[in-house]
Amino acid sequence: MNTDLFTRGLAKATDTDVVEVGRGLLARSGTILRDALFTGDQPALLVADERTWAAAGSAVEEALRAAGVRLVEPLVFPGYPVLYASYDNTETIRERLRTTGALGVAVGSGTINDLVKLASGELGRRYAVVGTAAVSYTHLDVYKRQG
Repeated sequence: MNTDLFTRGLAKATDTDVVEVGRGLLARSGTILRDALFTGDQPALLVADERTWAAAGSAVEEALRAAGVRLVEPLVFPGYPVLYASYDNTETIRERLRTTGALGVAVGSGTINDLVKLASGELGRRYAVVGTAAVSYTHLDVYKRQG
């Protein structure tokens, strides 16, 4: 994969610090996230649904633990019915982030990412997304808080 496009994009980005796309990222996700997002003593709150947890959640949890990142109990929504991007789901995530002092890690790039992004933004916190898809590639992005 040509990473030059990512490098040029990141040089101009104001909200994104790191983008990784490729095979084998789940095993390295703990180190990538630790170095880019968990530079202090903040714990990680993994947010997923049952489908994205099965696809990547436990692997990301294991990788973060191996990298020495503190973890709070993951927030895993039911897989069915399909998670809806309603504000009450954002409030659930925001309150878990607030009460634990954690930074959010969305495991899933669609609705879950949208919910974690909004909840984190409302708290002025950075967050990351480990995208999952039906293909054999995974992407990982780390976002700054908007301010």
